[in-house]
Amino acid sequence: MKRRRDSYARCKRTLDKVFSEWIRRKAIGKDGLVECCSCSARLPWRVIQAGHWVSRVYLATRWNERNVNPQCMACNVWRRGNASGYAQYMLATHGVEVMQELEELKHSTVKYRASDLQEMIESYKARLGELG
Repeated sequence: MKRRRDSYARCKRTLDKVFSEWIRRKAIGKDGLVECCSCSARLPWRVIQAGHWVSRVYLATRWNERNVNPQCMACNVWRRGNASGYAQYMLATHGVEVMQELEELKHSTVKYRASDLQEMIESYKARLGELG
């Protein structure tokens, strides 16, 4: 029996979900909470979100680990990313060079096939497994 190939859109949604979980779970502190990169609020990983420095509409940076960090809903949604708080975090964590690199990278054209996304899904699933 042939295995049905997942559609590109389905793979993209699955990768978003797995990648987001990995971003949030890898940041769990000793107290079991995750700190928002923009306002330092500490929340359980299940309620924190994966906030993007460069908007997720750009595929070239959508799953870039330096571009995506734990962010509370208040900052990510209600404060529309809390750009000033996020900028301070990015400067302190990665420096202005990485921020500029990500801004330039967003203009790159990338074309993923469903199979490329599936490989990333498997990679992040494995990394999640390593977290326990």
